Amino acid sequence: MPWAGALILLGVFGYFGFQAIDAAGLADQSGIAAVLGKQITPFKKTYRTDYIAGRTQVIPQFVPERYVIRLRVDNGEAYAVVDRDLFDAARDGDRVAVTYQRTRLTGKIRILSARPEKASEQL
Repeated sequence: MPWAGALILLGVFGYFGFQAIDAAGLADQSGIAAVLGKQITPFKKTYRTDYIAGRTQVIPQFVPERYVIRLRVDNGEAYAVVDRDLFDAARDGDRVAVTYQRTRLTGKIRILSARPEKASEQL
């Protein structure tokens, strides 16, 4: 049984170590992305049960409505949570200026910010 525990810990440390190597200290990049689609993640209310001061208490959790656009940037796809104004203005095929990071090992794109493209930023 001690070997099973050691293997589980090794797996957990390996996973988080990989994530740290893959994503720590990435440089921010800027570019232009094409809008591929958009969706609204609706508001939802969930509950969590905590044991506080010797009593079980149910605590509500609120997840706000989110406006998400799917983007093609740097030959990859990524999702960005944006404000309502950009979400309403964006149409499929539109271009938006983005700041993003690309992970080292997996090549995953993480959108840090998205904003409407200005005329001076066009390629």
